[in-house]
Amino acid sequence: MLMIDNTNLNFVQHIVCINRGSLVCRFQIQRLYDGVQAKAGQSGNILYGQHRTIDLEAVAGGDLQLDVHDWIRPVVNAVWGDEQAGPPLRYAPNGMTAVFEITGTPLTFRVDLQTILAPDQKVNSTHIGGLRAGSPSRRTIWPAPLSSIK
Repeated sequence: MLMIDNTNLNFVQHIVCINRGSLVCRFQIQRLYDGVQAKAGQSGNILYGQHRTIDLEAVAGGDLQLDVHDWIRPVVNAVWGDEQAGPPLRYAPNGMTAVFEITGTPLTFRVDLQTILAPDQKVNSTHIGGLRAGSPSRRTIWPAPLSSIK
Protein backbone atom coordinates (compact mmCIF):
# COMPACT_ATOMS: atom_id res chain seq x y z
CA MET A 1 0.00 0.00 0.00
CA LEU A 2 1.39 3.39 -1.06
CA MET A 3 1.38 6.04 1.67
CA ILE A 4 1.66 9.73 0.81
CA ASP A 5 2.89 12.15 3.44
CA ASN A 6 0.84 15.33 2.87
CA THR A 7 3.15 17.41 5.07
CA ASN A 8 5.79 17.28 2.32
CA LEU A 9 3.54 18.51 -0.48
CA ASN A 10 4.15 22.08 -1.61
CA PHE A 11 1.10 24.20 -2.33
CA VAL A 12 1.75 27.52 -4.09
CA GLN A 13 -0.09 30.37 -5.80
CA HIS A 14 2.77 32.11 -7.62
CA ILE A 15 5.52 30.68 -9.83
CA VAL A 16 8.73 32.68 -10.31
CA CYS A 17 11.47 31.65 -12.73
CA ILE A 18 14.91 33.25 -12.43
CA ASN A 19 17.23 32.94 -15.43
CA ARG A 20 20.81 32.21 -14.44
CA GLY A 21 21.66 30.38 -17.63
CA SER A 22 23.33 31.35 -20.88
CA LEU A 23 20.02 31.51 -22.73
CA VAL A 24 16.94 33.59 -23.34
CA CYS A 25 13.82 31.75 -22.28
CA ARG A 26 10.13 32.00 -21.38
CA PHE A 27 7.82 29.80 -19.37
CA GLN A 28 4.22 28.63 -19.11
CA ILE A 29 2.30 26.71 -16.49
CA GLN A 30 1.30 23.13 -17.21
CA ARG A 31 -1.44 21.21 -15.41
CA LEU A 32 -0.47 17.57 -14.97
CA TYR A 33 -2.07 14.17 -14.65
CA ASP A 34 -5.32 14.81 -16.45
CA GLY A 35 -4.38 13.24 -19.75
CA VAL A 36 -4.32 16.59 -21.54
CA GLN A 37 -1.46 18.38 -19.74
CA ALA A 38 -2.77 21.76 -20.83
CA LYS A 39 -0.48 24.82 -20.74
CA ALA A 40 -1.42 28.43 -19.99
CA GLY A 41 0.09 31.74 -19.01
CA GLN A 42 3.03 33.31 -20.78
CA SER A 43 5.94 34.94 -18.99
CA GLY A 44 7.49 36.74 -21.93
CA ASN A 45 11.24 36.60 -22.59
CA ILE A 46 13.53 36.28 -19.57
CA LEU A 47 17.11 37.44 -20.07
CA TYR A 48 20.07 36.47 -17.87
CA GLY A 49 19.62 37.80 -14.33
CA GLN A 50 15.94 38.58 -14.81
CA HIS A 51 12.88 36.87 -13.39
CA ARG A 52 9.20 36.63 -14.30
CA THR A 53 6.16 35.68 -12.25
CA ILE A 54 2.90 33.96 -13.15
CA ASP A 55 0.02 34.17 -10.67
CA LEU A 56 -1.79 30.84 -10.81
CA GLU A 57 -4.99 32.40 -9.48
CA ALA A 58 -5.15 34.64 -12.57
CA VAL A 59 -4.39 31.67 -14.85
CA ALA A 60 -6.99 29.52 -13.07
CA GLY A 61 -9.73 31.96 -13.99
CA GLY A 62 -8.67 32.16 -17.63
CA ASP A 63 -7.05 29.76 -20.07
CA LEU A 64 -6.36 26.92 -17.64
CA GLN A 65 -9.00 25.49 -15.35
CA LEU A 66 -7.25 24.87 -12.03
CA ASP A 67 -8.79 23.46 -8.91
CA VAL A 68 -7.20 23.58 -5.48
CA HIS A 69 -4.74 20.67 -5.12
CA ASP A 70 -4.16 20.32 -8.90
CA TRP A 71 -0.61 19.37 -9.85
CA ILE A 72 1.19 22.06 -11.86
CA ARG A 73 4.73 22.81 -13.01
CA PRO A 74 6.60 25.44 -15.02
CA VAL A 75 7.60 24.47 -18.55
CA VAL A 76 10.53 26.55 -19.78
CA ASN A 77 11.21 27.06 -23.49
CA ALA A 78 14.63 28.30 -24.58
CA VAL A 79 14.62 30.67 -27.53
CA TRP A 80 16.47 28.69 -30.24
CA GLY A 81 16.64 25.64 -28.01
CA ASP A 82 15.03 22.94 -25.95
CA GLU A 83 12.04 22.68 -23.59
CA GLN A 84 12.38 21.54 -19.97
CA ALA A 85 9.88 21.23 -17.12
CA GLY A 86 10.44 21.94 -13.47
CA PRO A 87 9.40 19.63 -10.65
CA PRO A 88 5.64 19.51 -9.96
CA LEU A 89 3.89 21.37 -7.15
CA ARG A 90 0.26 21.71 -6.12
CA TYR A 91 -1.95 24.75 -6.61
CA ALA A 92 -3.69 26.55 -3.76
CA PRO A 93 -4.65 30.25 -3.50
CA ASN A 94 -2.50 30.70 -0.39
CA GLY A 95 -0.07 33.47 -1.40
CA MET A 96 2.96 31.15 -1.34
CA THR A 97 5.58 31.58 -4.09
CA ALA A 98 7.74 28.86 -5.65
CA VAL A 99 11.06 30.19 -6.96
CA PHE A 100 12.66 28.17 -9.76
CA GLU A 101 16.20 28.60 -11.08
CA ILE A 102 17.06 28.12 -14.77
CA THR A 103 20.70 27.21 -15.49
CA GLY A 104 22.56 25.94 -18.54
CA THR A 105 22.55 26.65 -22.27
CA PRO A 106 19.72 26.61 -24.86
CA LEU A 107 20.19 22.92 -25.67
CA THR A 108 21.09 21.64 -22.19
CA PHE A 109 19.48 23.48 -19.32
CA ARG A 110 17.78 22.66 -16.02
CA VAL A 111 14.79 24.01 -14.11
CA ASP A 112 15.24 23.47 -10.36
CA LEU A 113 13.08 24.48 -7.42
CA GLN A 114 15.20 26.89 -5.39
CA THR A 115 12.87 27.83 -2.52
CA ILE A 116 9.28 28.47 -1.49
CA LEU A 117 8.48 31.89 -0.06
CA ALA A 118 5.80 32.69 2.49
CA PRO A 119 3.06 35.17 1.48
CA ASP A 120 4.83 38.04 3.26
CA GLN A 121 8.16 37.39 1.47
CA LYS A 122 9.10 38.83 -1.91
CA VAL A 123 11.67 37.78 -4.49
CA ASN A 124 14.70 39.99 -3.83
CA SER A 125 18.37 40.37 -4.73
CA THR A 126 19.25 37.34 -2.57
CA HIS A 127 17.24 35.12 -4.91
CA ILE A 128 18.22 36.90 -8.13
CA GLY A 129 21.90 37.64 -7.49
CA GLY A 130 24.68 35.10 -7.25
CA LEU A 131 24.50 31.36 -7.43
CA ARG A 132 22.99 29.28 -4.68
CA ALA A 133 25.30 27.33 -2.42
CA GLY A 134 24.51 23.93 -3.95
CA SER A 135 25.15 24.99 -7.52
CA PRO A 136 27.88 22.93 -9.22
CA SER A 137 29.09 26.05 -11.06
CA ARG A 138 29.75 28.00 -7.85
CA ARG A 139 33.45 28.79 -7.48
CA THR A 140 35.24 30.62 -4.69
CA ILE A 141 38.34 32.36 -5.93
CA TRP A 142 40.56 33.55 -3.14
CA PRO A 143 43.60 35.46 -4.31
CA ALA A 144 46.72 34.86 -2.26
CA PRO A 145 48.13 37.97 -0.57
CA LEU A 146 51.18 39.41 -2.30
CA SER A 147 53.30 38.73 0.79
CA SER A 148 52.78 34.96 0.36
CA ILE A 149 54.06 34.91 -3.24
CA LYS A 150 57.78 34.21 -3.45
